[in-house]
Amino acid sequence: MAYLAFFSLPVTSDLSWSAGMFILVVGGMGMAAPVQGGIGAYHLLVSQGLILYGLSQQDGLAFATLLHTSQMLVVIFFGALSFLLLLLASKKSKDDNAGENQKQNSYT
Repeated sequence: MAYLAFFSLPVTSDLSWSAGMFILVVGGMGMAAPVQGGIGAYHLLVSQGLILYGLSQQDGLAFATLLHTSQMLVVIFFGALSFLLLLLASKKSKDDNAGENQKQNSYT
């Protein structure tokens, strides 16, 4: 994900896949920090990691913000979709169980 996101900004488009792996690991450490959603720690670590590859602090922060926002939007979208599917599956399961109970009651 980080490597593909490099192509979204001109300043990061020439970075290698190994830089993507490095940013993925550093970003993972930022997300593991005990703050809500990695906000702040993720941005700091990714932007500082990109300084090692010759980018400025501002360019690194712009990339970190772009990457963090896109990942959060994916998590929110698929989380909401999964929640809706869970509700539909739960409703179907209740309907199926109600039909089975009616069948059993008619035999007794």
